[in-house]
Formats: sequence, C-alpha cells, structure tokens
Amino acid sequence: MIIVAGMIANILIGYNANQFIYILFQDCDPQKMYDAMLLLDVKEKKKASKNDHYFHLAQSCLFYEGKLDEGFEYLQKVDYKKKFFSKEVSYYSALANYAYLQNDREAHNRIKNEFKQLPNQIKKHNKMELKTYNSVENYMLLKEYLWDEKDSEARMLLNELLSQEVFLVNQVTFHMYLAKLDLKEQEYTNAKMHLEYVIAHGNTMKAVKEAKELLQQID
Repeated sequence: MIIVAGMIANILIGYNANQFIYILFQDCDPQKMYDAMLLLDVKEKKKASKNDHYFHLAQSCLFYEGKLDEGFEYLQKVDYKKKFFSKEVSYYSALANYAYLQNDREAHNRIKNEFKQLPNQIKKHNKMELKTYNSVENYMLLKEYLWDEKDSEARMLLNELLSQEVFLVNQVTFHMYLAKLDLKEQEYTNAKMHLEYVIAHGNTMKAVKEAKELLQQID
C-alpha cells in the first residue's frame, strides 16, 4: 500500500492522477484501487465537489470485483450538479452495465434512449468525447445482441471493439465474452485461448475466478 498511498498523495496536490486510475484500468486490480479509494475518502470528505467522482470510481472497482449490489449503491449516490458530456457518458455506461447483469431489458432500453439524447442535451463535447460516446453505444448494442442470441453479430462487434480497445480491463472483459460464445458453440480450443488471456491479465477481477472454473470444465 506504500505505492498506492504515494499515488494518492500526488492526486491531492494535483498531479499523476492518470497513474492512480491505471491501477484499475491497466493493472486490472479493482481490489487495490478500492483500498486506495477508501484512503482517499478520508481526505476527500470535506470536498463535496469531488464526492461524485469518488462514488463513480468506487462503483467501478466494486463492479469489476463482482460486488454488484455494493457498486450499484455507490452509483446511485452519483449526482453531478453540472453536466459534462464525458461524465454523463460514463455514468450511463455504468447504468447500462448493471441493467444487463440484472437481466433488466426494460431498464436497459430506457437507459439507452436517455443516452441517445446526450449529444443534443450537452452540446459542448469534442471529437475524443464523441468517440467514447460511440464506443459506449456499441457496448449497449453488444448487450442487445447477447440478449437476442445474435451470436454472429456479437462476435463480430466484440472483435471490432477488442481491436480498438486501449484499456486492459476492457480487453479482459471482451475476451471473457468471446470465450463464452466459443463455449456455447463448442469451440473449445478458442475458448481456452480467451480464458487463458483472462487469467493471465485479469489480476483481481472477478472474471479471473470465473475463467478458471470454466477452464477446469473444458479440461
């Protein structure tokens, strides 16, 4: 925790924030990231303007750990007073993830419809933010393909997303989806390859435990 504490100190004086965030997104270590967030909480309680950002990051850690109820509790606390395009995109992406895992298609449809209104509601956004918006739109489409068992379309979209993804935590997630599609089609060699990727790179993500269990079933 010494390294993590040092990163927190850097954030508090206004630099090196990306290195801190990468504990989750590049190191795939939601447990360490959440422990760091708990330490940060002590410092941040007096800064109400940063509470929403803290809540959002905390829910991300718990989500990837598989602690969905706890993560959703944090997400429900998020209430950005001033609307920024990138923050709203990230917020709706998280909402859609929970709706999918809760198998709530009605909620997912509602979230997607509200998400589609964001570019008109928040005019101020740049090309990079719009690119992220389009990626999240594709994530939502992926969930619909999976719901509808459009496996061919899901596989094609997953491979496209994987080829463009820069964050390891998302790459691990996409490999997990591909593994499950392969298992469904009894393509065990390919499934094993994707599961081994998840295990090798997923660190403390819940997906690693699930991948090990599935790999044992194949072997």
